[in-house]
Order: sequence, then structure tokens, then C-alpha cells
Amino acid sequence: MLKQSLLPFLFASLLVGCGGDVASSNGSFAANPVPSPTSSPAPVVLPPTTVERSIVTVGTGTYKTLAYGAGWTRLVRTELANAQAGRETRRRSLLCMPHFSDVHIMDDESPLRTEFLRNMTGLFLPPTEFQAAWRPQESLTTHVAEAMVRQMNAFGMGPVTRRPFDCAVFTGDNGDNRHQSELERFLTLMDGGTIRPSTGNPDLYEGVQDAETPLLPQYWHPEPGITDTYKTQFGFPNFPGLLTAAVQPFQATGLRTPWYTCYGNHDHLIQGNFPVRATTAPVNALTTIAEGSRKILDLPAVFKAFGEKIGVVVFLAEFLDPLGDALPTDWVAFIGHWNANTTTSRTVTADATRHLLSRQEFIQAHIDSGAQPGPIGHGFQAANLNSGQLYYTFQPAAGILGITLDTTNPGGLNDGSVDSAQVDWMEQQIRQVSSRYYDANGTLVTTGNPDKLVMLFSHHSIETLTNALPDIDNPQRRLLAAEFEKILHRYPNVVLWLNGHTHYCRIYGHPDPDRRTGGFWEVNSPSLIDFPQQARIVELADNQDGTLSIFGTLVDTAAPPQASVSGDPLNLASISRELSANDPQLVNQPLGLEFQLGQPSDRNVELLVTKPF
Repeated sequence: MLKQSLLPFLFASLLVGCGGDVASSNGSFAANPVPSPTSSPAPVVLPPTTVERSIVTVGTGTYKTLAYGAGWTRLVRTELANAQAGRETRRRSLLCMPHFSDVHIMDDESPLRTEFLRNMTGLFLPPTEFQAAWRPQESLTTHVAEAMVRQMNAFGMGPVTRRPFDCAVFTGDNGDNRHQSELERFLTLMDGGTIRPSTGNPDLYEGVQDAETPLLPQYWHPEPGITDTYKTQFGFPNFPGLLTAAVQPFQATGLRTPWYTCYGNHDHLIQGNFPVRATTAPVNALTTIAEGSRKILDLPAVFKAFGEKIGVVVFLAEFLDPLGDALPTDWVAFIGHWNANTTTSRTVTADATRHLLSRQEFIQAHIDSGAQPGPIGHGFQAANLNSGQLYYTFQPAAGILGITLDTTNPGGLNDGSVDSAQVDWMEQQIRQVSSRYYDANGTLVTTGNPDKLVMLFSHHSIETLTNALPDIDNPQRRLLAAEFEKILHRYPNVVLWLNGHTHYCRIYGHPDPDRRTGGFWEVNSPSLIDFPQQARIVELADNQDGTLSIFGTLVDTAAPPQASVSGDPLNLASISRELSANDPQLVNQPLGLEFQLGQPSDRNVELLVTKPF
């Protein structure tokens, strides 16, 4: 992941909470008044959630295996409203939905990937700058997604309210590198059908992890007899037959819940960071690389001539080119550098399904997706196809307005921002379901409109709305975190914002600093590519005492913790989880894997908020 810390340096080069009260709860609440015992059906037995058990690392060596451990207690958070006694018997359920984020279905054999950045350090950049450039578990992303779909299908309802799922939402980065092949696999995983995990030669893995020449030691190779850095320094084991098993077709179950989606930076930008602009970039040249048969394995030689630290930054600056051909070397020269014969490379089977999707093609693919589980378009409609806009509204449940935002910055870099036209549109949608709000001057405005609760969905979290990089194809002003949050506090009906992007578990309460509204909760859910590979079930209930409760429950995939190679997607998903739990750049963070998991108050929660009407 190319971090936002790079932004100031690139510009310079181109121009010469959780706070509050937390209490413990066991999470056993009735959704509605309980019928008499003689008329009650047998209780539905749901799979365990992380309230009942978690998955923990075990072992004393450098490389850890996984096992089931103690569950994480559900905590009540009262930063935004007080908890009233007896609410569990009065509670009326309003909404129940799975929240998935950052699935990262990945064409890991694509020639347009930049795996070589994983071990490199650019000038002034932290050593973990390129953690997302390559991961040992990248050939297993379809299997992890299938394991999570099976788990959510086994639930079918909320563990707290027992309300059936109303819908599911994916908050972006469903793919990894803007490829048609990635989106096709994702949609098949949701609709059900045959998954072919390998592009090019469908029966053969062709990437950086097999034994083909040149064999580079900076990548983990699962077959025995190959020495690499992951085995010698980090204790990674051999998994004989893994790459062969990983490319075998399997039958996707299909999600049984209607679902909606957001647009993420990896859905639009090359490997989540690099822009493709019709006005400045030779799109056909990039497509030719992606669909072709030559995969580079190292930094192009012309950049290595600068030395690694400077060469990496020059490479990134040329690829990003945020001001449009501002560097002496233009896009055509950059493509020439990429294709130079002096760069270490290997041959892969060419594949036209690695086509780089336009916005309209992305939208059209969702409209063409199967009618089941629906809805048609998964939020996108003909108006989106005509405009190319990737934001929309929908009704997740009665009395609730869902607003899906596009927070990706087409100018490049992985963090986000929101353009001013989209913000104006968002405010119009909120006003239509708000009987009152505050204008920009702080004056209360009454509308006479019927009230609905408002939920926001986006890929980026508030803390990652930091990307001010200009989009030369769209000159509109881009709003960052502080300004955008200030706007939301003018609307009392906004109570919840679900997002992802960070790949870790966090929950933030956002009180209104002017105390005009009750504030809102932000629930930032983890990814399915990095540890802990979890999704969240979100439930909303009216306590009928002037407060709402938002329940968040983390869910592991259906894959068991013990890893073993087989053709079963669940076993392959288990290997992926174990590999992700041993990723050196995650394990060696200051807080280790605990950074990914967050505090207990970021995991299984009941979030209290004042009912706005």
C-alpha cells in the first residue's frame, strides 16, 4: 500500500479513538417481545461468532500456527448516548446486514503488478510503505471470499436481534488491480458458478512464487527444495502442492443475500495507487502490458541505476505523474522503461481478460450480474452508466436511507477524498429525508420532509480522507476529513458510517463539537486479504427509550484454523489466514497483530446513539 506520506515528497519532486465509557455486556438480547413458550419454534442455532471464540496464534517459533481461543466480550460504548436499563426487552430491530470490505480478488499472475516493490525502501519512505505490493497468500483470495460467503450464508440473520439479513454491503476494493478478470471472479463468487482462479494457462500457476527461472529469494515459494528469505528468516514452512491446488476450478456457493457495493481505490487505480488518464496516459500501452506475456520481476533497470532509495521514488513519481507530464520523462518514456529488455522478467500466458476496466464497464458488469441474489445493478443504475458516477442511494431497510459514496481520488495514491459535486449531491439526498438540519451558518432549517435514519457507506474511513492530489480530468475541489465531517454534523439523521480501506478493526464515535446533533458512529471493518480476514455483522435497533443500539459482531470465515493443502476451498482459505498471521510486515508492527485487531472496544460492540427524531 503506497501511503499518503509520499504525497509531500512527490509534490516537492515534481515542482524543481476510541475514547469514552465502555461497559461489558454478554450480547444476549431479544429482538422483539418473546412469544409464549408453547408457540415458540425451536431456536435457530447459528455458527459461533468471535463472541464465542476467536482465532489465535500458537507456538513458540518465529512462524506461528493458529487455533481457536477465547471469545471477545461484547462491549457497550456510551460516548454518544447513555445506556438505559431494560432496553433489551423493549428493543425493536430495524436492520441487519453483513459488512464486507477489501476482498481483494486478485489476478496475482498479471504482468501489470509491482510485486518487486514489496522489499524496497524509497528515500524518506517507511520500510512498510509497500506492504500491499505483494503478500505470500495472494493466490488464495477467491478461496477466502468463498469461505466468508459460506459463513454468512450459514448465519442468515443477526446473532443479537435474530433479524434475517436485509442486505449486505461491500465497501470497496472487491478487486485489486482494475482487471476484468478480477471483477468477473468476484461477481461469480457472489452469484454462484464456476471459479477459475488462474488466468492465462488455467491449469498452471505463473507468478513470482513458482520454481520458474529466474527464481528470486525475496518471494516465498511453497514447494520444498527452494530456499528463500521467508523460509530462512521468518520460518515459513513448505506447503507441497499449494500452487497446483490454488489454480484448480471450484464451484462458488453464491451469496444468498441481496448486496450493494462501493468503489475502492483498487477498483479504479492500477494496484490501488496509479492513475490511468485518457488525457495523459497511453491506456492502450498499459492494457498491452496487462494482457501480454512478459511479467517484470524487479524494478526496471533504468530506475535501479539511481540506487534503490532514489530509484524507487523516481519510478513512483513517473508512474503517478500527478501534474500531467510534469517530469522530463513522459508516459511514453515510462512505458519504454517498463518494457526494457534489461529488466528481470519471466514469461506468462497472455490473457485478454486482464483488460483494464473503465468506469462504465465496471458499472455495466454489475448491471449484467445475475438477478439472484440481486438487486439488479447492486446499487448502480442506468443513470450511473450514463454519467460514470459511482455513488448512489438505496434503502437497506424500511425507514433508512443508504448513501454510497465514491471516495477514490482518480488523481492517484491510495487514500481518498470527496469531490465537491458529490458532496452537494449527498447533502440534497440527506435533506430529502430530514425534517430539520443546520445550514452552513449554523442556522436551524425546517423542511417538513418525513424523517429517515441515514447510513453512509464508502471505501475510505475519515482518517484516510487525506488525499488532496489533484485530478486533472476533474478540476472540482476535493474535500478532506475535517471539512467533510463538519458537514455531516449539520444533519441529525446521520447515525452510522460503514467503511474499510485500512484493513484493520476500528470503531470511532464522532460527537458533534457544537452539540447540535447526537453525532454518529464510524465502523471501520477489516479486510479479507490481510489478518484477521474477517467481516462484520451490523444490526440496528430502536430501544424505544430515545436511543438506538448499533451492534457490531466480527465473524471469521468458515475455514478452520488448522492449515492443510487440499482441493477444498475452505482448507486453502485456512492456509491464507495462517500466512497472513505471519506476514513479517504485520507481525513486526509496533503492536504486532494486535494493531490489526484493535482494542476490545473495536471488535464486538453495542454502540449507543441518540435517536434523532
